Formats: sequence, structure tokens, C-alpha cells
Amino acid sequence: MVGAGRHLVAAVIHGSAAFESAIQGSHTLAVRCEAWIAGRRVASDLPLREDASISVDSSRFVRRSARSSFVEETTSSAESLRSVLTRPGCEIRVWRGVELKFGATEFLPIHWGVVDKVSGGWPDRTLSVDCPDLAQKVAYDRFPAPRQSAAGMSTPQQIQVLVGESVPRLRYVDTTGSTAFVRKVVWEKDRNTAIDTLAVSIGAESYFSPAGQWVTRPVQTLRGIPALRVRAGE
Repeated sequence: MVGAGRHLVAAVIHGSAAFESAIQGSHTLAVRCEAWIAGRRVASDLPLREDASISVDSSRFVRRSARSSFVEETTSSAESLRSVLTRPGCEIRVWRGVELKFGATEFLPIHWGVVDKVSGGWPDRTLSVDCPDLAQKVAYDRFPAPRQSAAGMSTPQQIQVLVGESVPRLRYVDTTGSTAFVRKVVWEKDRNTAIDTLAVSIGAESYFSPAGQWVTRPVQTLRGIPALRVRAGE
């Protein structure tokens, strides 16, 4: 599983001290992939192929998109995995891990998305799946009628409401500390545009994290604390 993108990922997910130590030297990678529907795991250890990939673009509302390939076991029917992946609302969760020195494997979440398209291949019995992250659900959930902002709410609270209406089980994380009230405004159709506009109004960004959180955080600026330091030429 390879991650690629034009921008650095805004939310950095760290492993334990043993994990961080292991990846500094020679190590063995492991990948775990599961299918979930309505908050319940319906399939584990999906046969994910090595050519699967995840692209990341922090300039988009839907930041992560996975192109996954699965291969059916010869002992199972060709419809079994397809039937799972094509269920309405099927979600794919992917973890990437490292085998530690004492035999255990520690995993970190790298993708959580909703199945958008499934296509099959023959005779290699592969299924290719397009799987954008859960922000796609929010983008698809357009307002059925013009929607007015709620009086008395702070901007982060209003974002939480708009996200929670589409994906209610996500944990919401706000690190802006903003108490700015939402001005009276009417949104026409696009829920994602409303969320982006609200975040920009307080100098923040709002996005889905593969750890299962919806994060609203200040946008990094040149005057902020650097997250990474690199030497010239590296």
C-alpha cells in the first residue's frame, strides 16, 4: 500500500515508541483491510493486492482516495466478495503495520472510505474498487432545500452539526478554540461548500481523518510552529 499526493497530510498519526524505532531500520510491513456497513464489521482480512494505492490532496474536500484491488480465493465463489463490496454504504478500512521485535504487529490507520465503484476482471479473479474517504458521504448529502445557519452557534459547532447530520458516528475534534458566532447565511445545495466556507471564515480547515475523526484545525502559516524540518537536498 503506497501513499502519494501533492501535499503533506495535515494530520500526522504516530505509532508507539517501538513502532517508531522499528521503522528506522530494516522491518517487515503488514497490511490489514476490512469491510464495514452501518458501523459493523462484515468482513475482515480482505485479500488486498500489492498494487493498491492511496492518493492524498489536502486542497480538496475529499482528501484521500484509494484505488484497491482484491483477488478472490479459488475456493470461494466469484460473487461472495463482490456482494459484500457492492452493498449500499459499504466502507473499507485499511491499516498499515510493522512487525515489532517481540513478535507483535502494530497497525496505524491509513484509509477509511466508502465504496464508490466496483469493477471485475477475468481470468485473474480481481475486483477493482474506487474508495474515496468518508468526506464523500458529506459531499453527497446535499441540502434538500436552502439551509439557514443556526443562531447562537459558534463556527466549529455549526461545522459539527453539518457533518454529524451526514456521518453521525464520527468523533469531532476542534483544535481552533474559536468562539466566533456564525453570521446569518443561507446555503443553497452543497453541504461541503458550506463547511469549507465556515472553516475559511475562522482561518481553519475541516476534513476527515483516517483515524475516524472529523478534524477542524487552524491552517498552518509561515508564522506558525513548523511541523517538519528537512535539510536542503533531502
